[in-house]
Amino acid sequence: MSMNRTREESSRPLGAVGRCVAALAGVLLLAGCSGGGDDAEAAPGDTITLRVGTDDRPGRPAADQIEHFADEVAKLSDGRITIEPVWQAVGNQAHRPDWDQQVARLVGDGELEMGLVPSRAWDTEGVTTMRPLSAPFLITDDSLLADVLTGDLAGTMMSGLPAAGVEGLAIFPEGLRHPFGYDGPLVAPDDYDGSVMRVHPSSIATAVFAALGAETNDAPPDAGEHAGIESSFHLVPGGVAASNVTFYPKANVLVINADTLGGIAAGDREIVEQAATNTLTWSVDTIPSDAEAAEAFCEAGGAIAHADDKDLDALVAATRPVMDDLKSDAANAEVIADIEKLKDSAEPAPPAPECGEADGPDGPVDTVLDGTWRFELTEEAIRAAGETDTRQIASNEGLHTFILKEGTFTLLHDSPTIGTTTTEGRYVVKGDRLDMTWPSEPGSPTDSWSWALDEDDHLRVSVLDVPYVPARAYASQPWERIDNP
Repeated sequence: MSMNRTREESSRPLGAVGRCVAALAGVLLLAGCSGGGDDAEAAPGDTITLRVGTDDRPGRPAADQIEHFADEVAKLSDGRITIEPVWQAVGNQAHRPDWDQQVARLVGDGELEMGLVPSRAWDTEGVTTMRPLSAPFLITDDSLLADVLTGDLAGTMMSGLPAAGVEGLAIFPEGLRHPFGYDGPLVAPDDYDGSVMRVHPSSIATAVFAALGAETNDAPPDAGEHAGIESSFHLVPGGVAASNVTFYPKANVLVINADTLGGIAAGDREIVEQAATNTLTWSVDTIPSDAEAAEAFCEAGGAIAHADDKDLDALVAATRPVMDDLKSDAANAEVIADIEKLKDSAEPAPPAPECGEADGPDGPVDTVLDGTWRFELTEEAIRAAGETDTRQIASNEGLHTFILKEGTFTLLHDSPTIGTTTTEGRYVVKGDRLDMTWPSEPGSPTDSWSWALDEDDHLRVSVLDVPYVPARAYASQPWERIDNP
């Protein structure tokens, strides 16, 4: 499975972040080559290329936001200003701790002109004003998140970003974050006590789960190590979700290096700022709601449970010290109070309904295909499946290891060109049909296969409906069952 499964890249990423790119005649590449910005303002009418770094890859909501921003900039500038995405700007997440923070530092240091960095990442980088967005159990509704990000509060929260060497342009919503438990729903404080949760690095998130008695790390999801993962429905993670346990939202902050911004002509700054505003409006209008994403999660074979009122109150009470600590900062306390006023004046949306089965009569549900399967894709097999794009072929070659367990799969892809990537998704077995849904937006293609086990206990699949062409090569050879991935 390639990094760019659901969408072809709109711009070729740089081979190495911070590499000096030769400027063509008449082209101004801001920052990057000199390692810092220039105090001289660019002349109006110059052609400009701005690289936007992200830890994500095409097909994810953050990537869609970057691509829409690029389109808006191109339209408003008549093609004179180019936004060039740099996908997975610090490499594959499976091998890079603190990847969000690393992208933020690249922008702050001027090695990238711009970045799209989750709000959660900034509290470890000396920016305290973004912390209210991660306050536990404060923003638990899509509409409330939209109100916060489209109003004056967004500017207030971005006001601390210059401490990290960047200026904020807008904050885009991505989704609400829930717990997904590998051995059942995580609905009460006792479910977390003594466990390890897979959570992205953030001082607030670490404090939230520590208040529940859990440790956190950002290692690849592993049901043997983690009790569960904090994630969103649209990513189709493994585990049983608790849809009315909403710790906080995920929001993405579009930032630009402060020196870079100062070096752009005033009219061009207005174009970039207007494109950011337009992208915020587009994100609010088009991002699937939590309920819509949950519906797709259920259709992909996921399971959703609810915490009862007593357990939910206990979770809120257990994390109250984190909220109290946030409010000890007067500026944050004022922002939290304003968010609470917005929350009190609106009717909250109901949580996504329960679906699926967390457990069968004798424990977790399993299937005949549960196990670890391995095969290797060659260039010849991918070409034979119908793929002609050399980048897609190169990024899909290599050893593929599928771990199937209780409706969740993990793919470990060892690629000779991009290293090791880890991807999770959901699968459903219905007779001799296998449906696999990959992490992406609701409504993204699901691969459908027919399957059979041969006399050597090898899994053989045949294409029924597989929209992503390189994946059709999965049927080129039998999958060998192995004991240890």
